[in-house]
Amino acid sequence: MIHSKYIFIRKLLFRVRKKTLFFGMGLSENVKVEADEVLKNKESTIVNDCFQHKSNEEFGIFWQLPFRFLFAMMAMVLTMAFHTYEELPKSVQKKLDKTVEELYPEQVIIKSGFEIDSKYNQELILLKIDDIYQLKTENKNVGYLVLARADSKFDEFDYAVIYDPNIRIKNVKLLAYRENQGGEIGSKRWLKQFIDKNAEDPIALYDDIQGISGATISCVSATEGVGKITRFIAKVIQVE
Repeated sequence: MIHSKYIFIRKLLFRVRKKTLFFGMGLSENVKVEADEVLKNKESTIVNDCFQHKSNEEFGIFWQLPFRFLFAMMAMVLTMAFHTYEELPKSVQKKLDKTVEELYPEQVIIKSGFEIDSKYNQELILLKIDDIYQLKTENKNVGYLVLARADSKFDEFDYAVIYDPNIRIKNVKLLAYRENQGGEIGSKRWLKQFIDKNAEDPIALYDDIQGISGATISCVSATEGVGKITRFIAKVIQVE
């Protein structure tokens, strides 16, 4: 399983960013987009600071944040949701289980948490990876399952990437989309473009992945997310 400290920090940062936009609902759309970009940049800066300064290990991230930012985070602690497989809604679990069954017919697949060295925590946060699982039969590794998130226009969507043992993509599945526009990225027709790609492929929009009119932001986020995560997983599995 991924280290809980990294998940805790990333979820807090995301909720603060989205809550800030919520309180600015009266602003024009352009202003909200600009504000979101500023907050995302701030989020990355805080993540970098968290893992670069030794004092964080001694006192924690909270003592180094501005008081108002700290207050906002603490106010939202009770509303956090950590998206491990077990914490996904039952309907989403069933959707994911069905996909796994279709990819590995007539096999009993066991999901087990894949241990990631803490030195990768910073990358895990920036890639918005929620969890990583190894897929196994009784005596054989058959692949990996990654649960992750990416940005839509004003929210995030959840998706899963399933790899074979050589880190070649077997399937990409949209698990939850929370906006009215852009959900077309969940279509099998669009997602099948990722199948059989690996870390050596571009996995880039308008290169080897075609976009969808009216869903550009989500297409960009999903494509960049899958590409970066694929290269990260290939690196980690090679190192491990």
